[in-house]
Amino acid sequence: MGKKSLRQLIFYKYYTMYQNGHGQSRHKDKQAGQDMSRIYSTRTYETYRQQGRQFADWCASQNIKTLKAARAAVPLYLTGMIKSGNYSAWTISTAAAALGKLFQVDYRTFGVVLPKRRRADITRSRLTTDNDKHISDSRREGYARSLRCVGLRRREAEKVRGTDLFERDGKYYVHVRNGKGGKERDVLVYGQPEDVEALIRRFKAAGSGVVFGKLPEHLDVHSYRGEYATLLYLSVARPLETLPRCEKYYCRGDRAGVVYDRAALKYVSQMLGHNRIDVVPEHYLNL
Repeated sequence: MGKKSLRQLIFYKYYTMYQNGHGQSRHKDKQAGQDMSRIYSTRTYETYRQQGRQFADWCASQNIKTLKAARAAVPLYLTGMIKSGNYSAWTISTAAAALGKLFQVDYRTFGVVLPKRRRADITRSRLTTDNDKHISDSRREGYARSLRCVGLRRREAEKVRGTDLFERDGKYYVHVRNGKGGKERDVLVYGQPEDVEALIRRFKAAGSGVVFGKLPEHLDVHSYRGEYATLLYLSVARPLETLPRCEKYYCRGDRAGVVYDRAALKYVSQMLGHNRIDVVPEHYLNL
């Protein structure tokens, strides 16, 4: 077999990291300091592989043929993306993260100041999108009524089973066995009473089988997570005028001046399966 091309080397590194990490607990690996050399999510693997392909194409145009030379050229590559004006701050950040994973370093070691990511620049919808039009109105409404009561990610919703629903202290929860990073969590079922009742019936009808199964590709699951987050936040948020400054969260950037209840954000973040509270106002709240 001949010598591998740079593209093949890049693909092989991503594939090896995915093979080593898929099905493993990112949370446990992170505690052990082993997460830098592994990729856990299929979606992350596909995203990073696409970024690696674009980087390999650029390297070929620069006559760069080795991983060592490619590593040295990363700052030039990222700077070029920024100066071109053709890429959003989110895309550039994704590219930096993908290349950081490729070379198993923190992307900040590349020494490139990335453009700030602003909520206003996010193109992923928090509301119904044109993609949803590929699904019949009745099916879309059925999914919407259920998913906006639990705020699960697409892959979490596809794997959840009827037996994952349980009741505690008069409230219903859904147990997520393998969320982002391999973490488990209990998600409060919350929403309009008729929607909650419909969801409970759906879980009970599924028994030990999957509740939703494979979701339609064009279903805008993220918008339902946003609806869930918004309703849940409003249900637990305290009046801001009663809170001391240390218990308030102050938005920055293009949302400067917007204030939230910090404890409420933390609770919603936990229900959504995130670690940082700033993710909630930046990506989910429709307020």
